Amino acid sequence: MHILKLKIKHHKIMLNYFLFFIIIGFFVGLINSFIIISQNLYLKYGLFSLTFYHLIENINHWILIIILIAIGVFILWLFVCLFLKILKRMIAFSLKNKDTFILTFCLLFFCVVGWILNHYLIFYYRFHPFSILADLGLLIFTILLFLLLKNILNITIF
Repeated sequence: MHILKLKIKHHKIMLNYFLFFIIIGFFVGLINSFIIISQNLYLKYGLFSLTFYHLIENINHWILIIILIAIGVFILWLFVCLFLKILKRMIAFSLKNKDTFILTFCLLFFCVVGWILNHYLIFYYRFHPFSILADLGLLIFTILLFLLLKNILNITIF
């Protein structure tokens, strides 16, 4: 019975989440409609059908856009929660096996610094000799960092 209540609670939270974004989309569409209607002077000239057309079109358009953004944020939140759960298990396992923790740290260091180096700092072509030398230097630095951490913590890897 407790699990059923928990599931109903989560469904209500998700329903409130999406209803909140539907209300935001409605008001954004309403404000956008009023701006378009007032700029084109539809009410002054008696164009009521065009007024209602723009009102309904903009409200539906903005509700759809905001709902798609909400779904994207929700999926991103699920991936972050899943990643944190996996990371928590990985750290718990790695603390038992310190060599795995060092390898994981060095791999993450190499990936993050390599991405930053290639994405922001090197403006040459990807296979330019300067880019390849910079990546090779990062690889050597990461290997030296691994050996240094291994020696500091006195851990045998194999």
